[in-house]
Amino acid sequence: MISKFIHIIAFLPVVFATSKALSCGQGLSMSIGNTPYNFASGGAPTIPVTVTRNSGGGSNNSCSFFIVIDNGATGTSCTTRRLTLGQEPYPIQFYSDPAHRTYVIKPFGPGLSTTDVVSGQFNSPGLSPAIVNFYPFLDTSLYLPSGQYSEMYSISLYMGAPGNAVLQQTLNVNFSYTNGKKADLSFVETGAVFNMNRAHQDYNFGELVTGAQKAFDLILKYNSGYQISMKSLHSNRLFNSSTNTFISYNLNLNGQPFALTDDYQVVQASVGTSSANGLRLPVSVAIGSVSGAKPGKYTDTIMISVLSN
Repeated sequence: MISKFIHIIAFLPVVFATSKALSCGQGLSMSIGNTPYNFASGGAPTIPVTVTRNSGGGSNNSCSFFIVIDNGATGTSCTTRRLTLGQEPYPIQFYSDPAHRTYVIKPFGPGLSTTDVVSGQFNSPGLSPAIVNFYPFLDTSLYLPSGQYSEMYSISLYMGAPGNAVLQQTLNVNFSYTNGKKADLSFVETGAVFNMNRAHQDYNFGELVTGAQKAFDLILKYNSGYQISMKSLHSNRLFNSSTNTFISYNLNLNGQPFALTDDYQVVQASVGTSSANGLRLPVSVAIGSVSGAKPGKYTDTIMISVLSN
């Protein structure tokens, strides 16, 4: 009997896995500068993060790392980050790019990409630290209720790259904003939007006729109520300095007539917070009788001030 044997021999290649991204020796640690941070010092700070390779083996190898930020205690996603004052939210965001605020830093999770994190890398031997920055932003021009807003955010350091990462450290950092009381006004054409730079208006009636009218809007933005005071240099009259004569006029604010004097008087007040577009108060001036008035140039100046409550 002849027996035949078939020998099947197979070799599995031995794969030695190497990962440049994870070759950081005994791990990484970080420290965060300029924190805790109050946005009263500026609404767009630069926050440096110093990342250090721990001593031991691997310090001569290159390694990558990245930083992520959670949504805070009250945010439900990276688009709803905020500081809080009781139940009042004040929007805040964290970016990896300072100039255009395009790339939002997201929390760690599935689908994370390199544009969602702050990335860094050690490329040289030794234990010298690497420094990366992130850029919080808070719009300090908002007229939200006054007070102290704050929120704690967890900032985490990972070794590796998104999709192949090992958590190294998490630090909790408090961000806050002391939003003071503020009230601002703007003089604009009827129907125009609030403009902080429009703090005065000049109106020329041309040749005066009885009943001639001019109108504009006074827009207020405030976060702790307001009080408007007004006065007229010539007590609700146009004055001709050459002839020392007057022509009266009628002033209406938000539909109410006011007879101004040369002393400030409170003409309107309220509490609370304005809408995002501000409170619009129409103002109109109507010339009184010009019968028998001497020719010449007539002028008056109305001064309007606004204070927070």
